[in-house]
Amino acid sequence: MPTFNENVDVDIEPHEYLEKCTDRELKELYNSLVEDYDMEREQETEDVRSEGQRNFNRYLNTLKENWISIIKEDAQIIEVLGKKYGAV
Repeated sequence: MPTFNENVDVDIEPHEYLEKCTDRELKELYNSLVEDYDMEREQETEDVRSEGQRNFNRYLNTLKENWISIIKEDAQIIEVLGKKYGAV
């Protein structure tokens, strides 16, 4: 009967691992890093003036990430708000 050594060291560069991941696996890894290790979703490229603005940006990012699950009524609300504030 064969025996297996469970303590095998695998030397692989992070980019080599990531190149082999599917889009779904990359998204799962990204979400895990954000949720489990308190990493920021995106680096803020502009100054955030308040906690309210930080929350607003976080809410918008969450909507962007989950756009496929937004129901029709909520999509209509977003459309109305977008048009109200200048989206064409």
